[in-house]
Amino acid sequence: PEPRDRLALGDWDRLMAYFDAQAGALVPGQLRMLFLDNRNRLLADEAFEAEAGVRAVLVRGLSLHATALIGVRIAAGGQVLATIADRDGPLARELADKGGSLSIVLHDMMVIGPGQWLSFRQHGLL
Repeated sequence: PEPRDRLALGDWDRLMAYFDAQAGALVPGQLRMLFLDNRNRLLADEAFEAEAGVRAVLVRGLSLHATALIGVRIAAGGQVLATIADRDGPLARELADKGGSLSIVLHDMMVIGPGQWLSFRQHGLL
């Protein structure tokens, strides 16, 4: 889409509305990365395998000319979001560190489950 037609995800309400709309496509356990431009407009929403690692995410971000990322782990029903956050903490910190050196900012890493969510940034994990 043309830049002016891209979905802007600049606040929590828009971000949560986006995930509500995507609910049918969210796969439990999956890591999704939202690649954003300098106005927080969505360039791409892509799934990554756990083994793909930071390098694959950042290479893709550079190829899209992304300036920001939002990482999202999809929790299955009954999973404790804090446990997932503990497991993904090192990934988030490495994305923030290495992405920053490439001028790609990690806005947040989130865990989303049925009717609940956890933001790493809001919980001081980033």
